Amino acid sequence: MAPPAPPGGGASSSMPPGNDFPDSEGYSLFFGDYSGMVIGSDGVAHPVWMDNRNPIYSFDTTPGGDPRVPIPVGFGADIYTANIKI
Repeated sequence: MAPPAPPGGGASSSMPPGNDFPDSEGYSLFFGDYSGMVIGSDGVAHPVWMDNRNPIYSFDTTPGGDPRVPIPVGFGADIYTANIKI
């Protein structure tokens, strides 16, 4: 079995504050229970994690606004996984 990986970040950039359960400023600290890992008998690790760096867009529906132009309204959380031979 391979030795454990050294400590350190695995993400390419920081995630923005969550907005799943917004507070008065529109953000939350809740990320849910969306991480874990299993290692198969074949030596392949299958990590699972949540990432909320995917922007969510809506349309400007205010009077005089251009409904054809998407506007950012927050970030969406998605679940990711990978297959890593160890």
